[in-house]
Amino acid sequence: MTILEQRDVRVEFPLADYPSIGRFALDLVEGSRSAARFCRRADWARLGPMAPSRDRSPLAAALERTNRAWGNELGGLLDPWIRGEAVGIVAGQQAGFAGGPLYTLTKIATLIAIRRRLGQRGVPAVPFFWLATEDHDFDEVARVVVQRGGERVALRASESPAIRCPVGMLPLPDSLREGLASLLGKAPRWLRPGISFGDSFAELVVDAVGSGELVLIDSLLPELRREGGDLLHRIAGRLTEAEEAIDRRSRELDEAGYAPQVTRGAEGHYSLLYTIEDDGARIPVLPREIGIQRALERIEKVPETVSTGVLARPLLQDAVLEPEVFVGGPAEVAYYAQLGGLHEMFGVRAPAVALRGHVLVAPAKRLRALERHGVEIQRIFEPLEEVLLPREPEAVAELDRAVEQADRALAEAAQAIASVALGADPGLDRSLQRSRRSIAHHLGRMAHRARRAVARRDRERWDALRSLQEILVPDGRVQDRVAGWIGWWEDYGPRLVSRLVAEAEPDATVVRVAGL
Repeated sequence: MTILEQRDVRVEFPLADYPSIGRFALDLVEGSRSAARFCRRADWARLGPMAPSRDRSPLAAALERTNRAWGNELGGLLDPWIRGEAVGIVAGQQAGFAGGPLYTLTKIATLIAIRRRLGQRGVPAVPFFWLATEDHDFDEVARVVVQRGGERVALRASESPAIRCPVGMLPLPDSLREGLASLLGKAPRWLRPGISFGDSFAELVVDAVGSGELVLIDSLLPELRREGGDLLHRIAGRLTEAEEAIDRRSRELDEAGYAPQVTRGAEGHYSLLYTIEDDGARIPVLPREIGIQRALERIEKVPETVSTGVLARPLLQDAVLEPEVFVGGPAEVAYYAQLGGLHEMFGVRAPAVALRGHVLVAPAKRLRALERHGVEIQRIFEPLEEVLLPREPEAVAELDRAVEQADRALAEAAQAIASVALGADPGLDRSLQRSRRSIAHHLGRMAHRARRAVARRDRERWDALRSLQEILVPDGRVQDRVAGWIGWWEDYGPRLVSRLVAEAEPDATVVRVAGL
């Protein structure tokens, strides 16, 4: 445990102990040769800008305009990127309600941390954050779990759209807006009536991290889609070839011991492209003549009505922004591994791939309980009874002896009954065995309850660790995947962001828990 300031602590544990960490991502950051075959890692010591392949000024002007509308004044941030004198680094996420889960802010913090690290050695960098407004998973974005003051409140939209359409354009449901405003005791501008998921997300991020720290990108921005029109056209024209290339890479991943992140869907395709219809419906483009021809016509006339799937999205992002580094979570890193030769097939420069920092947060006083009670942080992910029972060796030994004696007595009693009565009633054996199993079952349940009672005997220790577990593993799932960052930001403000930036190390092989 490292004391950073009088009221701050930091605890860390191996990334391998982070629940459900993907094997590919873990192997990649640990330097495995088998993983390195599929993705190029960033060489931070030698990283530098590369020359742009086209004039970036038109897109930069559109980005300046949209960011200004969100209150994000970029100043001259984009100027060196336009000239090819700055390293482009990019991450992205769905435009989740109230900023989405904690890992979303951690991705942003990782971008800012990289920019500062490169700046210290005189390398300009421009961080881009891609808002996946084209995503159509309403249930995923229309909810939030708020952690504040030791309490946890889950909010979910009671309304839902009639059709599956890009959620970034949809207005925030009143049930979510009003529920969160009531919980916060205020209605900030990013919760105003009629605001879309995309605009609400962007304005909140600007409020949280400050103006001019990074460039926010609406993935449905017409200028961006037009900039990537040629790529979309090439993908639509070679859908079958692209799917075959993904299949080849998927087999290579499988042979190396990695499960492919994406499999063919119900219709037997990867759904690389979608069309966005006039009513907002998102329809997959399939490699059929009529489907491809219709998609090609849309791309030529209105490319902003053509959307990308999870495997094509990185291609569009890389073609338009030409980043030197992509920063993603474990699943997103695995997407890049599965893309195979698609970058080369479509003439897109592939970036280096970096894993986002992994940071959890908790009140500093809760983390200090770990040191006081001698418990390693990663054990918080286990049932507390298993963690604490070894600290009561005498009581556990006594309990085990009692259970053993009871088992032995039960066996002796059953044997005695059998020896007296079994000859007179041969059917008694089955009844005797059922009764013995029933008694043993209840005895086992009693022993289990007794073990839990022993584990909880030191009430102060139990309550302190249980409280920390409820923060870091709400409902049995790791905090940064399910709990929103909005509650922590309301309580700590800029301090939360500064701590995340300080702790969010790209390609780290540890998970850090920042005490606030």
